[in-house]
Order: sequence, then C-alpha cells, then structure tokens
Amino acid sequence: MATIAETEKQRKTYFIILVSIALALGIAAVFIAWRLTQKAPTTPEEGKAAGDCPYNSTQARVQCEPWQQCPWQPNLTVNQGETFRVGGFRNSTDTPCTDCRYVVASPNGSTVLSCDATGGGYNCLGQVVKAELSGTYSLSITTPGSTNATCSATASVTVKPGASPSPSPSPSPSPSPSPSPSPTGSPAPTSSPIPASGELPRTAVIGKSEDRIAAGLVLTLLGFCVLKYGYNLRKNAQ
Repeated sequence: MATIAETEKQRKTYFIILVSIALALGIAAVFIAWRLTQKAPTTPEEGKAAGDCPYNSTQARVQCEPWQQCPWQPNLTVNQGETFRVGGFRNSTDTPCTDCRYVVASPNGSTVLSCDATGGGYNCLGQVVKAELSGTYSLSITTPGSTNATCSATASVTVKPGASPSPSPSPSPSPSPSPSPSPTGSPAPTSSPIPASGELPRTAVIGKSEDRIAAGLVLTLLGFCVLKYGYNLRKNAQ
C-alpha cells in the first residue's frame, strides 16, 4: 500500500509540474504575440517611426525645356522666364516616390509649389514651375514621419537674370492631376513598371514579423499539448 501511495503522490507531483510548464508556455506565447502585434509595422509608412526609413536613398531631380532633350538632374541653369519640372525618386531608380512631399522655394524664400505625392506619385511628378525671379530655386523632397537622411533630398535651379523667355510655341501646360509621366528618350520614371496598387515593398524587418507571430502560436500549441498529456496522465493514474 505504501508503494501505491508513493506512486500516486509522484504522479500528482508530475501532473502539477506539467500543468505549471504548460501555463508558463501559454502565457509567454500570448505575451510575445501581443508585443509583436504592437511593434511590428505592417506598411512602409508605419515603419518610419522614430526616424526609420524603408528606402536606401531618395533623389530630388529637376528638368528643363525641351523635356525630350533635357534629362532629370540634381542641378540645372535656366533663363529668367523659362520653366522647369520637378521630380522625386527612390533608391536611385526611375520609380517616383509615392509617399513624399515636394516643396519648391523661390529665390526670395516664398513657397511656389507644395505637393504631397499619393497613389503612383504622378500627381506631383512633373509639376511645372515658372522661373519668374532670378536667383536660385530649391526643390526639397521629404518623407512625412521620417527624419532619416535617406528619406530626403534636395535639388536646385539657378535662374540667370534679364533673359527673355524660351522661344517655345506656347508655355508649358499647367499642372494637372495626371501630368505626363515621362519624356521620350530621357531617364523618365515610366521605364520601370509601378505596382498597380501603388503600395511599396515591405522591408525585411516587416517581413519577419509574421514568422515571429507564427513562433508564438507554435509555443501556444506546445503548451496545450503538454497540458493535454498531463491531463491524460492524471486520468490514467485514477
């Protein structure tokens, strides 16, 4: 009888230990999953918290007339009265930025253009500015929510004074919701396909969050299995 009693006591002890382990694993798994859902970003925009930038680089570019013969460049010189176009790109490619802000300042410091890129970015890409003042116009490309240097860039246009407007048949058309995507023959932003949804690629950090959540779920399942085993052991002991 003493042996049976001791065996029963040992089984109860094992059962309590198994239940404790299962509860600890379950609580840990739930906590890890909750923390991941709180911290793991799901879009590039959410990944820009605390100055993070989901891009390797950002480029600000300007272009002079005639558009077909003037490539996008960081700095250029035009005559007073002529026009130039502005563009913002990512990762040293011809892909326009889709979540950046364009700001063009005139030589006297006033803002002559401000545009927030949306969708595929073509609502801002190619916006035309007339150089009415001599001096330097500056283009600033920034990313709202990020202070990282790889998410911003600048370009400039030097305007020579006293020159007559460019002898073009007519002035460049005014900005429209969908400006011409690119000039033929130049490194324009339409040579590379743009995702139809306009969404940006997920970063490596973002991509790993699903794996971590899955690991948390596996721990939860493991804890349940341990608890089930302990329950069966207790049932057989009775």
